[in-house]
Amino acid sequence: MEEKGNPDEASRLFLQAWNEATNDFEKYIAAYYVARHQENVPDKLKWLETALQFALKVNNESAKKCASQSVFKYRQMP
Repeated sequence: MEEKGNPDEASRLFLQAWNEATNDFEKYIAAYYVARHQENVPDKLKWLETALQFALKVNNESAKKCASQSVFKYRQMP
């Protein structure tokens, strides 16, 4: 949906993925993509921090690095 230029549908599907996630890695991925579709920085940061919380629970250094860098980037914004 995102690639086809339908961000509202993509956002709905990512939120559905969040609601249906069954483990910490799925929660991390879903929260990260939900964050990408937030319209304002505070909401985006909230979802990125949620993604980071779940990334820290999984044994995946790439997930931890990606989530922490994203949170850092948005915390630096005014």
